[in-house]
Amino acid sequence: MPLDDDDNPSAAPYPPKDAAAPDAEDDAEDGPFDMKLFTSMFHKKGIAVQSVRKGQKDFESHGTKAQDQALEASRRVIEEVLSYTRIHKDDWNKGWYFPDHWPQALEEMANGTEEAAARPEFVRNIDPSIHVRDCVVVLEQTKGQLFKSIGRSVRGLKPPQPAIGKTWLLPEEALFLVERGSLDLWWPDVALGEIIMPAFKAKKAEAGDAASGARDAEAPVVISSSPTGSTGADGEEEEEEEEEDDDDYEEFANGLPLSLQAAYAFFIGLEGERGKVTLPKYQVYAHLKRSGYHVLRAPPPAATRTVDDDEEARRTRPREPQQQPSTTPRTLWQWLFSLLSKGSNTGPSPVGPLVKPGLYRSYVPVYDQLELLWRYKPLAERPEPAAAPEAPYKVFYHVWRPSKHAVFTKSDPPPPDFRIAVVDARDTSVPSLEEVTALLASTPHDAADPAWVGAGKMYQRLKHGHRNVLIAVVDRGLVNFMRFGEGTFGEEKLFERFDGRGSNQRGGKRGGRGGRGGGRGRGRGRGGRRG
Repeated sequence: MPLDDDDNPSAAPYPPKDAAAPDAEDDAEDGPFDMKLFTSMFHKKGIAVQSVRKGQKDFESHGTKAQDQALEASRRVIEEVLSYTRIHKDDWNKGWYFPDHWPQALEEMANGTEEAAARPEFVRNIDPSIHVRDCVVVLEQTKGQLFKSIGRSVRGLKPPQPAIGKTWLLPEEALFLVERGSLDLWWPDVALGEIIMPAFKAKKAEAGDAASGARDAEAPVVISSSPTGSTGADGEEEEEEEEEDDDDYEEFANGLPLSLQAAYAFFIGLEGERGKVTLPKYQVYAHLKRSGYHVLRAPPPAATRTVDDDEEARRTRPREPQQQPSTTPRTLWQWLFSLLSKGSNTGPSPVGPLVKPGLYRSYVPVYDQLELLWRYKPLAERPEPAAAPEAPYKVFYHVWRPSKHAVFTKSDPPPPDFRIAVVDARDTSVPSLEEVTALLASTPHDAADPAWVGAGKMYQRLKHGHRNVLIAVVDRGLVNFMRFGEGTFGEEKLFERFDGRGSNQRGGKRGGRGGRGGGRGRGRGRGGRRG
């Protein structure tokens, strides 16, 4: 049937009269994709989610006006959707970008200058897990549940240091909040002290405002009339316009708002660049935060070991067994005692089979003879100082499960559930044994759960190990996690489980030896003729 120029090719044909009426839900599912459903979200209030149904598109253009009009209407709707302006809600947080505040303040404090508001010992007492030198954004106020695990405040410093007691954000935290629309980021044009007052000054200012308001309430009110008699709407409108102009001027007097593109330019940088984070590390952080995990930067490694620590490690190091030199017995008594010592030697014989011939009723002595090399057994504290891990195979994030830690305190967090190092698949090769060893050595001893005792939990124990690290491999935005653990396969003695099987089973049962025979063999002496 030829298509009419005025027909709508996207419309479904009318069913014949004698055909059954199709289901309305099937028509909605198989209908064409309509972008107008997106625009309905912008014009209706109280709608959180509205499903958009997709259908089959036209295979090719057939040059009708109806198809051109449908395509043009869809283009206009797409332009309207893409041009939608995102606005901040009432619970937004306003932050200011000050990347050089803390490096300069810490330098002044360490030198003990007059401009510094604290003594040098306060610098040494700052919690290193805050990463003060990398804090770049300060918030005026914190609103929302996200700040249970985002942002830290520097305490212990004396006033009038600005922004004391305020929340500071690391670059990945600030960019994540800007990206999700929870942070209004601004570029400052004035000093930090002119924008954000210390907490004690803010309290004094609030108290002063309350006192002045009380005095104004007690003062008499004087009402005067205009001599010309002209009052009303014109004067009120002029006053409102002047107030709006003053508000706009005050809003932009201290700085300018920054866009999401500017936030990416300020916060994304190279490895080791102060106040910035690499794009793969931010992608891992955003991926974990969107999944609901609590994520914090790992604290910097501890200070280098001193000479006293090395001496203590050498003193407490277990001595390796030294092989005694063999001497020929000189007297009869020495010869007799040498025979006794040879009989008590449990080491393998230099000649002959590894497993000595004999009757064994257990697997333990058999495998003890097959054990020729010392197996690795991890220790809670390493006797020797381990090599420091090198980038990128270094723990960068500590992660906690929200289901396991319902009440989470970022200032005093519990031991992390996961330790994550971030690598870029395009720039990093497979780690070597030395890199993995140094990475695992940088983590504390983490024994398996005591509930994982028994043969049924063997794979959980081997997977967890005594030390484990997750390596987040980022391949152009795709994040994959790989676990590297310090497993102890030698500690899992599988042969001990077979010693108890069949030990109490004697003959007469399945697989046993002996018992009465059930055959129909011919017996001797059943009678017969004698010859």
